[in-house]
This record gives sequence, C-alpha cells and structure tokens, in this order.
Amino acid sequence: MSPEAIEQVFGPHLPEGTAPTADNVMEVVTSSFFRQSLTKFSDQLDQNDGTGMLLAQAFGIEYKGEGLTNWLQAMREKKEEEKKR
Repeated sequence: MSPEAIEQVFGPHLPEGTAPTADNVMEVVTSSFFRQSLTKFSDQLDQNDGTGMLLAQAFGIEYKGEGLTNWLQAMREKKEEEKKR
C-alpha cells in the first residue's frame, strides 16, 4: 500500500499520536493489547447470547447471526452500500 492509502485506511483507527505508517500499523496489530482485545470481542460474539443482535442494532446493520464472522460480513455489506450512495 502507498503511504497515502495507509494513512487513509488505518489513520483514523490508530491510537492517538500514532503516525499512520506501515511499521506503526504492524506494531499496533501485533501488540498484545490488540490481540487480547480482538480475542475478547470475538469470544463475546461467539457466546450466542444476543450480543450480535445488540451490535447490529447499535451499528444499524443487518443481523447476520452471532459470531465475529457474521458481524464483520454485515459491517462490510453496510460499507459497500454506503459507497454506492
């Protein structure tokens, strides 16, 4: 990815004060905090306790079922719909 693309795609999602470079993106996504957070989020969505439905309502996305994969798919579809508008 070009530096401009990295900044556009990842910049808004990096911790405050982190320059949007390829090295910094890799540092963030390979950090123990990121892995733990991702694991906790995934585990919560996999519990089939209605968290997926609550998140779908909160984010205004179509409910695709419980689990991280279903939630991510719904988020991707929403983003694609927004691009078409």
